[in-house]
Amino acid sequence: MGKIKGFKYLFEDKQEYFFLLDFGHSSIKAALLEIDKQSKEAAILDVAEELHPRHLKIAKEPENVSEIAGTIQRAISKLEHPEAKKTTRIVFGLASEMVYGHNFSYNHKRESKNSKIDARELKNVIHTTELKAYEEIRKKFLSESGYPETEVFLLNSSMQDVRIDGYRVANPMGFEGEEILISVFNSYLPIFYKQLLEEVVEILKMDLYDIVYEPYSVFNVLRKNKGDDFESLVIDIGGKTTRVSLVRKGRLEEVKTFSFGGESFTRRIANYFQVGFWEAENIKLRYNDGRLSESAKKKVEKILEREVTVFLGALEMVLKQFSRVNLLPANIYIYGGGGNILLMDAIIRKRKWKRDLSFFNPPKVHWLQHDDFPSIEVKETHISDGQYISILGVADHILQKTTQPETFLSKTLKRMVNLVQT
Repeated sequence: MGKIKGFKYLFEDKQEYFFLLDFGHSSIKAALLEIDKQSKEAAILDVAEELHPRHLKIAKEPENVSEIAGTIQRAISKLEHPEAKKTTRIVFGLASEMVYGHNFSYNHKRESKNSKIDARELKNVIHTTELKAYEEIRKKFLSESGYPETEVFLLNSSMQDVRIDGYRVANPMGFEGEEILISVFNSYLPIFYKQLLEEVVEILKMDLYDIVYEPYSVFNVLRKNKGDDFESLVIDIGGKTTRVSLVRKGRLEEVKTFSFGGESFTRRIANYFQVGFWEAENIKLRYNDGRLSESAKKKVEKILEREVTVFLGALEMVLKQFSRVNLLPANIYIYGGGGNILLMDAIIRKRKWKRDLSFFNPPKVHWLQHDDFPSIEVKETHISDGQYISILGVADHILQKTTQPETFLSKTLKRMVNLVQT
């Protein structure tokens, strides 16, 4: 029997392929991901971008579904690798203002600190943790989105931390102790948003493999690379919105979004020079690439300086909320196509943060690059590093999902998520 299994293995496909789709306000970026199941390695074979017609927003109107499907189809058709014509599995990466993230920690006091933790007790603690987290999410969802509590859907749920009497453990079974602390991170969205994506996949006649919350996937890569106790602020500057993730003690504690992105810079240029949006976008890109004359460069810098000040003011308001209880982490990681502004880089680095923002140490700004995602090779791309960082995070998530066996904790949490949502 062993020989037959080994013989069959020679004929199995060792590579798996996925379309990764990153939804932005003005465009959809599509990437072709290859995963080698034998070596457990992953590579982005090609990346392409397609603009939404009229800067299409994801909304509840049914007529938008076919337009979104059309944008995706055009983006996929730009992928030149031969495997793109045969791939059918789709992974959506989401980070819009309609998707939220929430960390919840529960401290369970045990009846007998000298007894060993068994599977039954651990399942009960995980169930209680996720149930309490879900109750809190339903309340938050109403105030965040304006939709009824019944409209919320849990997207991704991850075990962030498990501690016995304050000590972190990989699996608490068999340990003794007085307290079990469990931290779970849940991302969630309105149920109609998920249904819309499912309709899109039906129109495309493809298979929906996963929907991934991008801020968590990017954070998870950083945690693996920086260590379990790393602390930071991770800022994703998109076209219309900016997301700020607070990481403390290796846990993604909170994600806040504010309405400001790269398009604000473009519109400021368009208004000043009295040109169309895409001509202004071209000016902005030429400014970033250092392809403007010295006089034009100074004009653009003067125009953008006010917008950068507005952006930093909004960022400071978010950071003020984060710093009410604890000092802010000193390391700031920034990515996203909207943040690719030379002037922003200069001002952020020189910024004298207000006194009411309390950092543990003087803040240091780092722009995330492909090198920060060593598990994913990039073979071909026609867009800038900052624009496909989210895709690298999603790619790493799929690599782990397809090559790493599930643990007892992850399996139990998945079952509990299904239970609380029914």
